[in-house]
Amino acid sequence: MRQLFSLICSSAAEQPAADATSLLLEYLIYAAIIVVGIVVLIFIKRGTKLPTHADLERRFSSHAEALEELIALAEKKEVGYDFIRKANKLVYMSDKLAYLATLVSEKERDNEIGSAALQLEQCGKKIAQYKFGVEEGQSAEGLYDARALVAGALGTIRLIMKRDAELKDKKAKRNNG
Repeated sequence: MRQLFSLICSSAAEQPAADATSLLLEYLIYAAIIVVGIVVLIFIKRGTKLPTHADLERRFSSHAEALEELIALAEKKEVGYDFIRKANKLVYMSDKLAYLATLVSEKERDNEIGSAALQLEQCGKKIAQYKFGVEEGQSAEGLYDARALVAGALGTIRLIMKRDAELKDKKAKRNNG
């Protein structure tokens, strides 16, 4: 780095006052590199941050809504490209949500969140049967089972949020009273 910097400031190195200037400029470059590194670390931390219970509930709800859309397509017998695309997206979403819920469960040591993650994994397996469309004579029972599993997982998360609110109220009463 010093060699590169000395090449940049070679014309200014001939003057005695330039030594202090070049040293100051060198330290400013080091400071800029440190600031850029800190900003990158902040973005990495935000990207790997685990979701809150409210965020999990929101994601589970959007998963349930997407599953309802898929069921509606299956009931209308519209099992073309859109159905296959939505089914694949739901399988991916199920896997990702199950993974996130498992991470949160392990971090918080909460078995209830772990059970919701297991229900989502089973839901993903049920939906995976429809990744390539609905074959002749195949019913949408797997999708209905997946709907029940997602509803169970969503209910579990909502119970956890209710429990969190009660604990927060108890803590507030204890601190105030």
